[in-house]
Amino acid sequence: MEARYEEPSHHPAGTGAPPDGLTLELRLTDALGRALLQERQPLKLRHVEGSDDACWTVSARWHLRLDEPRSVRVRVELPPTLAGGGLELEWLDLLVEDGVVTPWPINVSALAPLPTTPLASALPEP
Repeated sequence: MEARYEEPSHHPAGTGAPPDGLTLELRLTDALGRALLQERQPLKLRHVEGSDDACWTVSARWHLRLDEPRSVRVRVELPPTLAGGGLELEWLDLLVEDGVVTPWPINVSALAPLPTTPLASALPEP
């Protein structure tokens, strides 16, 4: 996930200095809306100066493990404004990839297992 904040074209009165960081919320649910994962992560806000532009960016990466193939819904939330309205979220880019393999050990968040239903447990095994 990457996001970019910019100064609005009209600064509201009483805007403060941009904070050093902010909190991002990640939530995954299954097709029925059951929560599989909900995490809050503090992120560092970085100031970037360009030749014609200045902005603030944040980025985060999660590695998640599904216990079995299934459909999930992903929601990422950042504060829409910072510094009393002195910075506004311009865009948020979320990239979700399946089957990522890394050459080194990484921290992985496991999703909640699928709940067992009385109907499924009552069926005879093949």
